[in-house]
Amino acid sequence: MSNKKAFIQRAVTHFLPWLDWNMDKALAYAERLWERLSEHGYGSAKPQGARPLADHYRALTGTQRQWFDRFWKAYDHKQGKQRAAMRWGQLGELDDATYQHIIQAAKKDAERFLPTGQVRKMAEGWLTERRWEDHATPTNDNPEDEHDQQLRQLSAELAHARRLADMGDSYWAGEAERLAREIEQRRNTHG
Repeated sequence: MSNKKAFIQRAVTHFLPWLDWNMDKALAYAERLWERLSEHGYGSAKPQGARPLADHYRALTGTQRQWFDRFWKAYDHKQGKQRAAMRWGQLGELDDATYQHIIQAAKKDAERFLPTGQVRKMAEGWLTERRWEDHATPTNDNPEDEHDQQLRQLSAELAHARRLADMGDSYWAGEAERLAREIEQRRNTHG
């Protein structure tokens, strides 16, 4: 039901007793009231109906799109590309090593044998659940590189938490604060 239709119906039922139950008067009064309210910015200026669909793939930056295309090919479950692109965009700009880790983990999951009757999780869900974190990150013999890699991973998690916190999720606001403190502590202890 449109906003105007609902408003008119409620207004008519409200005005009827004061207008001696005259339906025509009540309807005319309600319509005039809607017009006056609309003139002053209170009516529904937005057109009713379906919203235009967002193109999340086109919204990705050039770098994000290049890495997403590699991920999409590697994960190899061609369903829900727009929603997967939306989740990819929410990851923000990551460093090349993190993108490569995500893609390698996606390849491994895509190659996994699934028993009859089971289907692979859609890419959107895989990204939402951060399934690449289930796979070990490549190790380095150099402790400096490992420390930098941990900081990059924490920074990516912080960016993700901040984006979700900006959408109004209070859990992620606390998580963002915790991650920021952890990053600061690691930087201070490592010199």
